Amino acid sequence: MSIRTYHFVSPDKCQPDLIELFRRFYGPTMNAFEAAEKNGKVEELHAQLLELAPAQNISNGGGSSIPATFLRVTVSL
Repeated sequence: MSIRTYHFVSPDKCQPDLIELFRRFYGPTMNAFEAAEKNGKVEELHAQLLELAPAQNISNGGGSSIPATFLRVTVSL
């Protein structure tokens, strides 16, 4: 088990564009929007992501670089 960080990097996409790509193609974000839709909270989720993305962006030269820390668990059978 180890803690890792993956960087979602897109040198040519701003954060709102990256959020839209995630909304369409990245499973966890797709699932979040699907759940928000069922609860009538799509706009609230979208607004929160638009607020969060610039706060997490570490890119200095435009575009986006957003780190995501995750726990990697490897199971051997």
